[in-house]
Amino acid sequence: MKTTARLGIHAMAMAVVCLTGLAATPPFLDSVAPRMSSILPRDSVAGTEGALSTIINPAALEARKEADFAYLRTLRGDTKNDDAFFLAWRGLGVGLEYLTADAPSGPVSVRTTTLSGGSNLGRGLYWGTRRTWFSSDDAGYSDLATWDIGGLYRTGNLSLGVVARNVDQRTYRGVKLERAFDFGIALRPDTDRIRISFDLSKPDDESFRTAWEKRRYFGGVQVEPVRGFRLAANAYGDGQFEAHATISIDTAKLGFSQRFEDGDALAGVAMLKLQEGVSRSALRRPRFVLITTPKQWRGAYWRVRRDPRIVGVVLKFDGEKQSLAAWKEAQDQLLRLKEDGVDVVSYINRAGGGGYWLASIADTVLLDPIGEVALVGLHSSSQYYKGAMDKLGIAGYFRRAGEYKGGPEPYTSAEPSEPVQANRAALLDDLYDQIVTDIAGRRGFSRDEALRAINAGPYLGEEALAAGMADEMATPEEAETFLADRYPDASLISVGDYIANDYRATEWAPPGDKIAVVRIDGAMVDGDSVTVPIVGTRLSGSGTVNRAIQDAAADASVKAIVLDIDSGGGLVSASESIWRTTQRARARKPVVARIGGVGASGAYYVAAGTDHIVASPASVTGSIGVYTGHVSLRDLYAKFGISTHDAKRGENADFRGRMTNLTDDQQDILQRQADTLYELFLTRVSEGREMGREQVHELARGQVWTGRQARERALVDELGGMRETIDIAKDLAGIPRDRLARVELLPKRGLLQRLVDAGLGAVGRVGGRLTAGSLTGIIDRIPDGRHFAWEPMSIQD
Repeated sequence: MKTTARLGIHAMAMAVVCLTGLAATPPFLDSVAPRMSSILPRDSVAGTEGALSTIINPAALEARKEADFAYLRTLRGDTKNDDAFFLAWRGLGVGLEYLTADAPSGPVSVRTTTLSGGSNLGRGLYWGTRRTWFSSDDAGYSDLATWDIGGLYRTGNLSLGVVARNVDQRTYRGVKLERAFDFGIALRPDTDRIRISFDLSKPDDESFRTAWEKRRYFGGVQVEPVRGFRLAANAYGDGQFEAHATISIDTAKLGFSQRFEDGDALAGVAMLKLQEGVSRSALRRPRFVLITTPKQWRGAYWRVRRDPRIVGVVLKFDGEKQSLAAWKEAQDQLLRLKEDGVDVVSYINRAGGGGYWLASIADTVLLDPIGEVALVGLHSSSQYYKGAMDKLGIAGYFRRAGEYKGGPEPYTSAEPSEPVQANRAALLDDLYDQIVTDIAGRRGFSRDEALRAINAGPYLGEEALAAGMADEMATPEEAETFLADRYPDASLISVGDYIANDYRATEWAPPGDKIAVVRIDGAMVDGDSVTVPIVGTRLSGSGTVNRAIQDAAADASVKAIVLDIDSGGGLVSASESIWRTTQRARARKPVVARIGGVGASGAYYVAAGTDHIVASPASVTGSIGVYTGHVSLRDLYAKFGISTHDAKRGENADFRGRMTNLTDDQQDILQRQADTLYELFLTRVSEGREMGREQVHELARGQVWTGRQARERALVDELGGMRETIDIAKDLAGIPRDRLARVELLPKRGLLQRLVDAGLGAVGRVGGRLTAGSLTGIIDRIPDGRHFAWEPMSIQD
């Protein structure tokens, strides 16, 4: 419904643009209209792209959003020395032409100004409008303005275009301009290096047969026999012939077009184009060494992995923090690039354990002379509030199903129970083993040497070099010299500049097949998702997530859905609601779960209901269990002299009251609820994972596992990151892995939410630490209700 409304609003906005004179283009060269745009080389209304779409078919502006500029000048013919400028960017186009046009008194100078706009209707459909104003000393042109509308459909190797010209039938020298139509079809036979097109033009009152008989058509062929060198030819029904040649040099194109009739040259046009993104260049392919931070790498990888220009990657570390699973995924990505011959260098100013884990994959590790390698192992901590609650008079009543379910323990005891401690130790052991094993193998240490080196950390400068943590010391200036010597034939390029110089997409339309990635991050709650300002906490609302899954399931172009999970669980009601929506989606298309940093408890509840689960070896998952509880503030109020007097009808009418100290019978109710929900959890996992109920129970009881441990116990299907998850989704959807598919991220976050995520969230993380020990902070952190949630615990590297 929202998509329909959005398209409707966009369409109305475009209509307003047209009616207020904000879109444009002159009519087709024909006897039914004034002679305009005579300097333009002809192109198909189905095949046009870039800046010239402004004047040929404005619908194509939205099909190609990169910035594109074109300058054209006539070099010979009746219109010699005419000029035209066109600029297209993000669906908008502007044109300015200085032309020689026909008038009763003879040739006159005319200036045209064109404004165009295009809109994407979805599923390969585009529409656009343009308006052109004319300015001239000749009275016939001075008051003229035309309005045109274009349409376009592109899919695979087929493109269909149509343009309605002179829609408003304005008057030229007292004669109403006739409405006319251009129709075009273009084909690419399994390659973007060959294009064949055919166009037919007809006035409104003329049949297609008559237009054909009057030879109002032309056919075109465009080929790129050598990388960066393009040849094209148009043959017209009236016997004229047009030839084009274009050479591409990185972001620039130089071209020339010549029209002939009976062997005589009629008009020649030179063209210069500048565009965002690099086309296939006729010059030697440039070689780049990408300089990136770990955070930037997460987005850059998806461009780099298919780019043969990248010969090296330089990772810069400056104390970045992210989950161990995120560090692991970056390693796997870079290791695949190394297998393809890409060189990797790490430059460390400061790196923690996770950062150094990634840095160690490099062929060379450089360290700033005052840089730090803070490789010290893993540390987990969790806070216990029972003592403070007792002093304050806050009573917590909690019951759980599963002796390893540590979620309620911070509110019921002063320290973790033995089962919870043992499970936490096993979790840390496996994560630590992954880090130690990888670093030892990459740096040439034995396992004992690696353990001694970690226990002796952290290291500064020369200490790190002596301990074998780095290969060379280098200031930033020395590192730059080192890289220049290492890559003499390549250019060092930042992520920002690389994206600006990324290959310009040559597909007519994005891949028709889409994979929807639905993000589930943070605690799972009822209602809408939100990032809480100041506190900086991300909450995944079941309402928001469900709508995203439903939209993806209803979209025929979405062939599979990926649930991108980074959550420790949350409310039972939220988990069950998302699980039910997932089952309805599975009835229509494959659903795959990807567990990033954490996919535990209620988040695993949801994942277990998908067709396939992919998890990072360093992720945390499992925690199949339930706890439920109640908090009473009655004694706290009493400490401040506030007494409470109750009146009730029904033995348990005050069961959830904030001033109720629960009886033994009421606490038994909590236990029965926890047991009932635990049985439901076991059922969901048993059916989803096709495992026996007792087998699931042995793995459940609240136990948490690393992704690697979970794979060994069949709780997940495969180890990997987002790339492996997308590949599995393609397999289940019947899409070949080597075929490009669009990835659509859901739910879409508005501008305000993105600002909160980017800005206030960072402030909030500081604020959250400062207030965690206050009375309000403690009370707010006490869970009340039914939860599928992992124990609140942090793991630091």
